[in-house]
Amino acid sequence: METEQHIEEMLVDAIKAKNAKKILQQRETFILARQRRTIFFRSLSGIAAAACLLFGIIHFKGISDYKSYGSQYYAALTLPEPRGENEADSLLMVAYEQIGNAKYEIAHRNIDAVILLLQKEQFDHSTEEGQYFHQLNKAKLDDAEWLKTITYMKQGKRKKAKELLQNIASGTGIYQTEAKKILR
Repeated sequence: METEQHIEEMLVDAIKAKNAKKILQQRETFILARQRRTIFFRSLSGIAAAACLLFGIIHFKGISDYKSYGSQYYAALTLPEPRGENEADSLLMVAYEQIGNAKYEIAHRNIDAVILLLQKEQFDHSTEEGQYFHQLNKAKLDDAEWLKTITYMKQGKRKKAKELLQNIASGTGIYQTEAKKILR
């Protein structure tokens, strides 16, 4: 009997061993698959992180380039001196000072007020004097739009600055050449 019982135990042990081997193989396959997924996702996340970093560097460089252009053109800008009761010239000078003091939002409001004032003015184009004042008004409007563009550049607001630069570059104003140069 002992032999028969011993044989049964050996059979049970063999079956258990075979099942254990099968279970271990399945477990090993599962672990390998999980390791491959982990490696894939780590690689993927590494690639994504590198792409984000590269985009951030390019984006930051673009912003710093615009800020540099804004500072450069701001330093080179000379605005007309206010003459008498000319509200547009006075507001442009105030906006220029506000930009120098990094009060950009207030400067934007003043520049927008200048643009509205200048756009509302009407001139008699049939007279030489009316044509002269129209050209003077157009030059002041160009100054206001250019100053607004410089403000956006100094702030690093690339998208807004680029929109204004494209408008200036496509026009016939006095800052057309500078706008095209920056856009290149």
